[in-house]
Amino acid sequence: RITATEYRGNKGMDIREYYLKGGVEKPGVKGIMLTPEQWGKLMKGMKMLTTALEARRTREIGLGNMRFATTTSYKGRWFVDVREYWKNSNAVQGAEDGEEFGKSPGRKGIMLRPEEWNKLVEHSDQVDNELAAVITSLGDVK
Repeated sequence: RITATEYRGNKGMDIREYYLKGGVEKPGVKGIMLTPEQWGKLMKGMKMLTTALEARRTREIGLGNMRFATTTSYKGRWFVDVREYWKNSNAVQGAEDGEEFGKSPGRKGIMLRPEEWNKLVEHSDQVDNELAAVITSLGDVK
């Protein structure tokens, strides 16, 4: 599920798996909240990522603050992985935004199956409008 939201004073786009507990949907740990700027970069790269996913080729776009959207293969299936990374001990000094070989995937993130990704792309304009409404109703973006 993707939701325009405000959490602890931060406004953004939350891409997250939900689970049922006692008949109520609850947010799971698998997911990531993107800032409006990161969401905008993801929207700009959607066509390129979709093309790469369909061609089964690895592509990556930087979203800022060590967050990336990557087309990747895992156990023979292809996904779009939207994830936060951290610089490991092999990181190259001075490289920007993790574009060096010294980055490792963190726990914040979600791997979207092609059908989930395509649904996100299909509804991206509507979701973008919802984010704008959340930002407007809550004031300036933090």
